[in-house]
Amino acid sequence: MKLSTIIVQAILLTGIIASPIANPDDETSPLLEKRAKDKLCSDALQHKQCAENNYQNCVFYWTLPMSSDCFLNPGPPNPSCAQDRLARVHAHCRFYCSKIKNKKDCVKAAKESKILPAGDPNTFCDGFQYC
Repeated sequence: MKLSTIIVQAILLTGIIASPIANPDDETSPLLEKRAKDKLCSDALQHKQCAENNYQNCVFYWTLPMSSDCFLNPGPPNPSCAQDRLARVHAHCRFYCSKIKNKKDCVKAAKESKILPAGDPNTFCDGFQYC
């Protein structure tokens, strides 16, 4: 195979991966909430975002993906970034490992989990469908 063929294939592949079609919704909401915002109709520890249906496993599962950007820069990791991300992981797992079958459950779980430190739980919970 010629080197020029390999280079052309690599350029085409990177163009496809980086194209807007690869990520059609260009929102600013966190990736986990994007993935999870479909339907809330689960008993405690049963939502797909509650990894392995266990709070401790959920925290372990999501810690690295949610904190990886703290370690991208050269040099030592930023401790405040890592602490902030760990707090987000705990809030995420407290929320998604809760029993949520209707908007009232969602608002309660959002308040208790502190998934929205400064946001309105009612507005947050409007974005979901329920049982």
